[in-house]
Amino acid sequence: GRVAAELARGEFDADRIIAAMSGQKMQRMYPAHRTPDGTRVLLELADLSVEERPGAHLGVADVSFQLRAGEILGIAGLLGSGRTELLSAIYGLLPYRGRIAVGGKPVAIHSTADARRAGIAMLTEDRKRTGLLFNLPVGGNITIGNLALFARHGLISGEREESAAVKAMRELKVKARSSSAAVAHLSGGNQQKLLFARVLMNAPKILLLDEPTKGVDVATRSEIYRLIVDLAETGVGLVVVSSELEEVIGLCDRSLIMADGRIVGEMSRSEASEEAVLKRIAAAQAEKARGVVESAA
Repeated sequence: GRVAAELARGEFDADRIIAAMSGQKMQRMYPAHRTPDGTRVLLELADLSVEERPGAHLGVADVSFQLRAGEILGIAGLLGSGRTELLSAIYGLLPYRGRIAVGGKPVAIHSTADARRAGIAMLTEDRKRTGLLFNLPVGGNITIGNLALFARHGLISGEREESAAVKAMRELKVKARSSSAAVAHLSGGNQQKLLFARVLMNAPKILLLDEPTKGVDVATRSEIYRLIVDLAETGVGLVVVSSELEEVIGLCDRSLIMADGRIVGEMSRSEASEEAVLKRIAAAQAEKARGVVESAA
């Protein structure tokens, strides 16, 4: 509730504004992290493809990659590059062709239930449309989808469910009057924390994050980045999709670059920059355009 800074025109830039709002400089927003060498492969895709359905979703073509324990893997690309469709296929929301292996063992994922059994969880990019349930209170939004954890002899223990919700709110610093508060009264950042609390309750080994800081304030972004790194430190493998290149570059150990449903490049943290990523995307699009012209000739 206090004025953190007063700057005249020409005195402010993104770094100074973020420092005033959050108390830390932009470069410090991203906690230091490095994937341990030689860690085991948690997730492997081989030639995964999703057929495009106009008006429904974009296509994905022959995507292959590995995700290691403790790794934060970024997927960068322009809107319409197929990033969300790729995560949706891994999580059982879209049919796919190709092979998915978890922990070195092939798995068939045809539904979200299959994905959850394989230890995979996903944070949706649109919390209001496909994430939050506004007819349920804060606590119910955390525990929904995890009710089996509180069941005994076929009956759900309301006391255990409430205790778990309150614990999750405390651990993720969700600011709400109580677990019975209405979700609509929460800020965007606290709503996002609810979704994190929900997907983490089942202790996934692999976490797919689609736009994890979309529509949240600067301070909450910093908390989410810290949470992501802390999860990686425990051995969770994370795939992060973000429209903000700075976020992918600053947070991730390694970045895959997508364009037109394909992986068109891979960069380590030291190699990645906004300019390098955009150049790779532009080169892929130029190559595609040349192919179209040549085929039409």
